[in-house]
Amino acid sequence: MGIRGCDQIRGSTLHSLGMRILSRRNVLATTGRIARPLNRFEIDPLLYDLPSELGGKRQKEKRMRAYEAAWARLQHEEPGFAQNAQDRAFERSLVDWLRFHEGMLVGEIIPELYRYMRNNPVAPERALYDHLLVDEYQGLNKAEQALIDLLTGDASLCVVGDDDQSLYSFKHAHPEGIRTFSATHLGASDHQLLECHRCPTRIVEIANSLIAHNQDREPRELVSVPAKAQRRVIGNPIHDALRARGIPSKCYYQENELDNEVAQERLAIFKLFVNRHDRIALRWLLGLGSDDFRRGAYARVRTHCEQTGEVPWDVLSKLTSGELSMPHCGYLVERFHAIQNELRFLEDHDGVQDFVSRWLRAEFVRAGELRLLVAGILPEAETPEDLLSKIVEMVSQPEIPPDVTEVRVMSLHKSKGLRGLPCTLPTAAEWRRTGASAISAALAYWGPRRGTDRQMIEGNSGVWHTTSIRCPSGSRT
Repeated sequence: MGIRGCDQIRGSTLHSLGMRILSRRNVLATTGRIARPLNRFEIDPLLYDLPSELGGKRQKEKRMRAYEAAWARLQHEEPGFAQNAQDRAFERSLVDWLRFHEGMLVGEIIPELYRYMRNNPVAPERALYDHLLVDEYQGLNKAEQALIDLLTGDASLCVVGDDDQSLYSFKHAHPEGIRTFSATHLGASDHQLLECHRCPTRIVEIANSLIAHNQDREPRELVSVPAKAQRRVIGNPIHDALRARGIPSKCYYQENELDNEVAQERLAIFKLFVNRHDRIALRWLLGLGSDDFRRGAYARVRTHCEQTGEVPWDVLSKLTSGELSMPHCGYLVERFHAIQNELRFLEDHDGVQDFVSRWLRAEFVRAGELRLLVAGILPEAETPEDLLSKIVEMVSQPEIPPDVTEVRVMSLHKSKGLRGLPCTLPTAAEWRRTGASAISAALAYWGPRRGTDRQMIEGNSGVWHTTSIRCPSGSRT
């Protein structure tokens, strides 16, 4: 760029920064945790393994989101510790499972790093930066905001955000975070950016009209200056229908390549091939094909491991060879035997290309999206281990190119900051079903401003009405 000091600028998401810090040797020694993140599909056996007295699957998922927010469910609450007995019991069971399986939830990175930073006032990570610029501040929950403050230390801090675009209430992020920033940070000055250079006047007017119905917001309006789906349950059928009609389409949902069990099983096998002691991958594979992930039999194996200090792979090997016996573990042993046979087959590979031919052989027809991903990055991989690292990075953080020729299907959250030509928002009925009126208005306010040419917005529940707004690029009409 030719600008002095630009080589010292570091851009990062808060989670990727947190993962880098937590992976440092001194931090791992302090926290006692292993920064091996779980993929989305690997969370299912965890939920089944947690005690039933903690509630059903949905209740456990809700508590997990609160745990990932460091139990600060509301903006006025301080992140830190569980405030009631059931939350404390849930945290104990969850952390015990994660410690035993040597893993970490992606959402757990923030509260774990927050606790480390809070409890270590002289930690070097509290003086990493001279200046911090935080974008999309309205999407941060209280724990993430508190972590930003700890990372700031004596540095200067600038946050950018729009409370009208606060969309992440499911992770306990609230618009009050940015609305009250000046009051909670002494000496802060507030600057409003109300000019919209992204889209034509008509679209800005519609967005302003929609968001004006929201309560508890400071009245203001943007001034114009000269296919997106909210959820994968809507987006995936659209993607499939487009592909069936021969229309090029690409899905950008996180872990989209892992949306079916075949692809999930293939990735879990790959992880176990690279590391036989990947307890999370092994746990998922052992439960495959069972409604409750063979919870009871696996609990016996885990109890034995915790009593003897042995690792699950070794205990299961002894069960398979007959050296050890446990009641009601027959199906678990059969699954482990099948896993061993698959790994032996993969071990006979002759280079990374042959490994892929064995791993994604023709019989796995439903691994199509994963196969396409692998084909794109295979030339860059020298070993299976290198290939796995690239796959995990790509499925967790898919990159969206700015210029494409295919239909892009993604969540509204994922499309943040993109611009497009024709833009479709099939979401209104889903908002009404969830009762999230304020979030609905925020999404509708924000979504149309992504487009530069045409908008199509769903109308009444159960009926699809299409409203097209033709606005040539640069138009002020």
